Amino acid sequence: MTRQYTYEHTRAWSARVDAAEAFVFVQPEYNHSYAPSVKNALDYLHEEWKRKPVGTVSYGGTSGGTRGTAAIRPVETLLGLVPTTVNVELAWAGQRISDAGGYQPTENNERLLRAMLDEIALLDAALTPVRAGDLAPLGG
Repeated sequence: MTRQYTYEHTRAWSARVDAAEAFVFVQPEYNHSYAPSVKNALDYLHEEWKRKPVGTVSYGGTSGGTRGTAAIRPVETLLGLVPTTVNVELAWAGQRISDAGGYQPTENNERLLRAMLDEIALLDAALTPVRAGDLAPLGG
């Protein structure tokens, strides 16, 4: 929380996250939850995440990663991230990769992605003055 990082890789990660205004996490579902690597990346930092929007593109089997997204939400919220209500969930994503190597989204995938990105833009516009300290604290 104090940003007194010991290692250069942590200072570099802190600078990258701090510079960002919003995030889209692309993450798998891992054993009906989130991947440990995602949790580790979040846990390395604290203040850098605060008051920034986050959307999720998840992938997995039948659920498309829904359970992993639901499981990581409390962690994101406790770190001060502001999750979108719209997420993109890719069921059996590996089956939609073309021979050329690109993912072939469905119309629904594209519609949800546009909605999620629009929501991120709205959240960012609302949260920018809060991050900048331009708004008085509640009750003050």
